[in-house]
Amino acid sequence: MKNLKMIVFLCAVALLAARSEAQNLDERVDAAIAALKQGTVADATAWCNQLAIPAERGAKDDTEARMVLHGATLQAGTAPALGQQLAAAYRAVLAGAQPVPIKAFILEQFQYIAGAGDLAGVTPLLRQPELADAATRVVINIGSADAAAALAAALPGTAGDVRLTLVRALGVMPDKAAIPTLLQDTEATDEALRLAALGALAATGEPQVGPVLLAATRAARPYLRAQADD
Repeated sequence: MKNLKMIVFLCAVALLAARSEAQNLDERVDAAIAALKQGTVADATAWCNQLAIPAERGAKDDTEARMVLHGATLQAGTAPALGQQLAAAYRAVLAGAQPVPIKAFILEQFQYIAGAGDLAGVTPLLRQPELADAATRVVINIGSADAAAALAAALPGTAGDVRLTLVRALGVMPDKAAIPTLLQDTEATDEALRLAALGALAATGEPQVGPVLLAATRAARPYLRAQADD
């Protein structure tokens, strides 16, 4: 019985300690975000420098840094100076030699605050397999005609998941410059790519793609016909 009571007691102590640590972490994160609002690009960069790749996290816990950067990014919409500081720090990370997992995390944050001036720094990442998906979301959220043109320009020569990601993005942000490549993809062996290409072509609204879309509505498989009709 005494052993059982001791076990219960130790569990209660551990639970209280865990709750206390979580509360302390939240307080530290809130304080750090408040400081960033009054800080500089160097302060934002310092938090970026605390990020770790998965293999390092046993010896380097970057939980606090990730929470600070994510929380600050979400608050940047109502704090323009903070957004500018974070954007500058994020641009430096993406242009630097940091590992892919860290750049992927930064891109996840950047999609909330990136502007037209950030397009040039993100465009080269559209063709990188490990970063294409996150980079594409940043470009879509920038949402300008130049952003659509960047998607179209990145498309030729890509393959696999990168190509599918870009084609799907062009269905959201169409650009007629992509039409020649998209027409090729309507003949692809990969069904998902063919359907995405048809959707991207339809999104352009260009008369020249009409015959291809019409032919797709006559496809033998009902599913393909339904997708083409949509």
